[in-house]
Amino acid sequence: QLEARPELPGHDAGDRLVHGAEEQGIVLRAPLYGIDIDHELPRYYRATVQAIIRAQANEPGEDLAKRVLTLLTIYNQEIHFEGYGMRINQMLPKTKPIVYPRSDANGIEWSINFGCSYVEL
Repeated sequence: QLEARPELPGHDAGDRLVHGAEEQGIVLRAPLYGIDIDHELPRYYRATVQAIIRAQANEPGEDLAKRVLTLLTIYNQEIHFEGYGMRINQMLPKTKPIVYPRSDANGIEWSINFGCSYVEL
């Protein structure tokens, strides 16, 4: 089971992971260009979500990437978090994990892009 670690205000685990302060972890990112709004279909969205996995060695990183690939393959699931709700119609990987060479922080990174369609509740 993967563990979510909500961060304190002003502290972002994703920034620490991306900038090398974390040796192992996962960060999920929405696209930099945002999520398109279709005014004909209120509260319905299609987006891409990127999972970035970092580990210090190949085997644990591969295992973690496989777990993320499985756990984030979602069909028809309702999620509620801190007063916000959504129904994920589907979230499917677009590719197998992409492996990047060792970073400046000496970690190996895997990237998995998922296509997602969901409805805000």
